[in-house]
Amino acid sequence: EGRSGLVHWYAMLLANLTTSPKGQEAACTDDAMLRFLLAAFVTKQRPPPRDGYDDPLLFLGKVVGNVCALELGRRALAGGDQGTASATALAKELKDRARRPDVVAALRNLCLDVECHAALIGADVFAAMAPFLFPVSAERAALPEDVAAALAADGAALTGDGTVRFASAICILGLCRSADGRAYLRSRGAVEVIRAWRSEEADEETRNALDTSAPTLAEEGPAAEEAPEDTSTAGGAQVVGDAPPRVTQGPLPARDPAAGSGEGELVELFAGIGGFRLGLEPLGGRCVFAAEVDPGARAVYSENFRDEAEPLGDVEAIDAADIPEHDILTAGFPCQPFAQCNTGNAALTGSLREGPGIHGRERGGALAFEVVRILRSCRPPAFLLENVPNLQNFNDGRD
Repeated sequence: EGRSGLVHWYAMLLANLTTSPKGQEAACTDDAMLRFLLAAFVTKQRPPPRDGYDDPLLFLGKVVGNVCALELGRRALAGGDQGTASATALAKELKDRARRPDVVAALRNLCLDVECHAALIGADVFAAMAPFLFPVSAERAALPEDVAAALAADGAALTGDGTVRFASAICILGLCRSADGRAYLRSRGAVEVIRAWRSEEADEETRNALDTSAPTLAEEGPAAEEAPEDTSTAGGAQVVGDAPPRVTQGPLPARDPAAGSGEGELVELFAGIGGFRLGLEPLGGRCVFAAEVDPGARAVYSENFRDEAEPLGDVEAIDAADIPEHDILTAGFPCQPFAQCNTGNAALTGSLREGPGIHGRERGGALAFEVVRILRSCRPPAFLLENVPNLQNFNDGRD
């Protein structure tokens, strides 16, 4: 559009839009535009700081990572004749600490896809990651000469960002899924890097990922030609075999068919713009009823979902008998009257039911009791409330 002064807002909008599968698909539709966004992200001539953002293009990193959640996006960025060049440009951004978490997240999605390995190997992504994975005090003599020289030049030190370390461990694990990836990692000193890194790694999940990769990389010959056997991390998450989720931040995960149907009806009270629904529908839930008093939030909700669960208004005006049968009820009711930070309310009223609330004394803080009223009438098998700890303790628990 030519208005670079607004680029940070455009980047944020695109980052939000691409958190959904439809948004990711839309971003992948125009291959030239997608490559333009990547080029804008990696360009060294950045727009000047604006509105408190030192890097107005920072959020384009999230766009790239979100798009790489789709096979179509991975093929667009890391496939074809330009794949290696795109991966190389992306890997160079790892030197920017502010951008690093989003770039590693994008590379993780690419590393888990064997079809992208040729581009990643051509870009030498592991060498770009090693400077923030190799402990500063570790011995470098066993590393390839050029890698050791790069570590010395860049001032190598193990990053303190646990999210980056875990995503990097998954990158290595992903590259272990192909013979070419394993051969590449061995040639770039990954065994030595993992050994030094593992000795200082405090996070259990990251250690488990490293422990899964290390034996495969340490072996050579026919025994090492197969990808690692299935191994579980803490909490039972699959690390190898069935790849871990490609996206842990940003896009919602698709339902895992192996986890069972998970089907059930959902009711949202104090629905806002549908936060609970966004979390539960990918697990198999289907919203059959919603209520939200704010007209603006209702309009956004209706535009987002466009289905039979058109949100009604004031919860207090709803007859529980009109609510369809459901399996789980969710509610994010106002908490100001009994939030721990609002000690004045507690001291003045001593009662949640009689507190001044957010709409005046006639409504009081009684909106929480509307949830109780509907639960007592509908008696769903489960309910989920998003609120503050003081809910249980207000008025010494009598409410």
